[in-house]
Amino acid sequence: MTVAAKAASDAATTAAAFTEPPATVTGQRSGYDIFSGLPVPGGLSELLWHDTQAEVMEALHHPFVQALAAGTLDRSCFQHYVLQDLFFLTRFARAYAAAIDKCGHTPQLSAAKAVLAELLLGVDAELKLHGSYAAKWGVAVDEWVWPSAATSAYTDYLMEVATDPETSVAEVLAAMIPCARLYGFLGCQLAAATRGAPRHAYSEWVETYSGAEYLVRL
Repeated sequence: MTVAAKAASDAATTAAAFTEPPATVTGQRSGYDIFSGLPVPGGLSELLWHDTQAEVMEALHHPFVQALAAGTLDRSCFQHYVLQDLFFLTRFARAYAAAIDKCGHTPQLSAAKAVLAELLLGVDAELKLHGSYAAKWGVAVDEWVWPSAATSAYTDYLMEVATDPETSVAEVLAAMIPCARLYGFLGCQLAAATRGAPRHAYSEWVETYSGAEYLVRL
């Protein structure tokens, strides 16, 4: 079998695994499975999640995600993604900082402020690790990363919401959560679809976004 044929076969096998219905959660919150990557049932988050299933499935079956799961993604594509993710994380950190500022000294928001501060520290740690991660993939991290049109479309919207003095903490989080939630869902779906398969260059990515350390923050 040629390299190209094997890559096509691997991608087809991975795609076939995704034809199974996505994991669902049944029962009460006590029976919630964090490794489903799904929202906790019974809330607004779950309702909005169900309303966007067309977009969720489009993301799951995107060629980039399929190739990532199969281990056949072109290295240059992943290198581009790493740089875009670095830019994205800097804006995510700014959005968390803006949400913390919006909490002010309101007693009712003290708990939320503490959680946001912890999440911001998590993003800062992720940014610090990004340097070594980029080096592993041969990505030169310059002082400025030029965002792609797709990256700008989301980060510009996020910063517009986060920096608007009229928006609330809840509105900032509403602009941030869909991205984090989708990452967790994709990670869990890819992990389930490739369970038992040989490890490849992108296995670490799948493990990161299907791991408890990431999912517990959603």
